[in-house]
Amino acid sequence: MKNLYEVISYQEWVRSTFILSSASYLKSLRVFRESLWQDAINSLGGQPFHFFEFGVARGHVPSFLSGSHLKNLISYTGFDLFTGLPRAWRDHDIGAFSNHGEIPNFEDSRFQFVVGDVMNTFDREFVRLKSDSLSLFFFDLDLFEPSLHVWNEIKPYLKSGDVVYFDEAFDKDERLLLNQFILIEAQFQLISHTSTGLLLKFKMRK
Repeated sequence: MKNLYEVISYQEWVRSTFILSSASYLKSLRVFRESLWQDAINSLGGQPFHFFEFGVARGHVPSFLSGSHLKNLISYTGFDLFTGLPRAWRDHDIGAFSNHGEIPNFEDSRFQFVVGDVMNTFDREFVRLKSDSLSLFFFDLDLFEPSLHVWNEIKPYLKSGDVVYFDEAFDKDERLLLNQFILIEAQFQLISHTSTGLLLKFKMRK
């Protein structure tokens, strides 16, 4: 659960971090996270893309992709334990967001799921081998440590135009990652945001 103070604090952080006028702030604000997902795809301008999702849970994002966004999708790779949170987070107990160990079922061969702790199952080779086209990277691991691991692995292969999404940017774990690592080590353009999420386009490493 998020509280009003966190939401207000996060929105002020968005305004100040990306130096937004009131008009720019309102133009980039979205109500639903699915609107950010749509913005992510639109921002690629119809170019083919790879999709990496960290924290799949029950498969809402691949379901969104399979609905009407398959034309330019080259591949989707989702990483998750599929047994829920490995430790308590906010007011959620261990095991929250579990899919009871079941991998989402998609018949399209472009969809691949990797089961296990992302700190053991994901490394930069996944990104290097798919660096031929633009990529979308969706962070929804909630916890700081695995999110930092993912950032460190994708960082060397980020290309101008790649898109990075943070599902819980309002929370202290993802904000810590953004403030102390991501926004220090790379330059991004704000695409859009909700009261909790953030969508960025990579420009260059600093």
